[in-house]
Amino acid sequence: MKKKRRLKKWVKITLCVMLIGGFGLLIYNMCNKRVPKTNIDTQEMIVFKEEKVENSVKKEPENTEILAQNEEKTVENDVKIVENTSIPEQNIRAFRLTSYYPAEDTDCTGSGKCSWDFQVNDKGWYTWNGKIVLAAATTYLQKSFGYIEGKKYFKYYDEVNVTIDGNTYRGIILDSCGACMKVTYEERLDLFVDSSQNTIDRGYKGNNPIYVEW
Repeated sequence: MKKKRRLKKWVKITLCVMLIGGFGLLIYNMCNKRVPKTNIDTQEMIVFKEEKVENSVKKEPENTEILAQNEEKTVENDVKIVENTSIPEQNIRAFRLTSYYPAEDTDCTGSGKCSWDFQVNDKGWYTWNGKIVLAAATTYLQKSFGYIEGKKYFKYYDEVNVTIDGNTYRGIILDSCGACMKVTYEERLDLFVDSSQNTIDRGYKGNNPIYVEW
């Protein structure tokens, strides 16, 4: 039988040292190649912040545009509110003007004032304290004649401005007019005059109307 060849003791020791050294060097190189965790975290934080800033920059114009639109709507609403509140109530209308005199009716008016309480101007119209005396559709006759929607009803001693043939006179309502109550398609006033020679008629079927402001 052949004898097995055995390594000498010092050869074994040398091989073990070399083997251990090789493993140690390999482990050392691997450790040096790894990036420290703190550096990785720092880099990730920088990238996150950059993306956040970029997103906020992208969204800012959109938010600015929405804000500008809201401001425009607010201004538009303010303008609309101002326009609506600036419209005044219209207290002037076109009327028909007729007249009556004591001989065909009575010397006294519904207010209790009579022809001898009045003065007569150069046109033959009765006046009271410088105001022409008028009869109109009044609230006092609504029980007898009914109420018409949209029609102007006066009370005694209401004062008005009356424009007749381009001249404006101050007038006062001192009487009620039955004919003025009946007509539904026109507004009408009746002027108190001293005789049939001074009667007047304006605005029949809308021709040359007078204008009444109250």
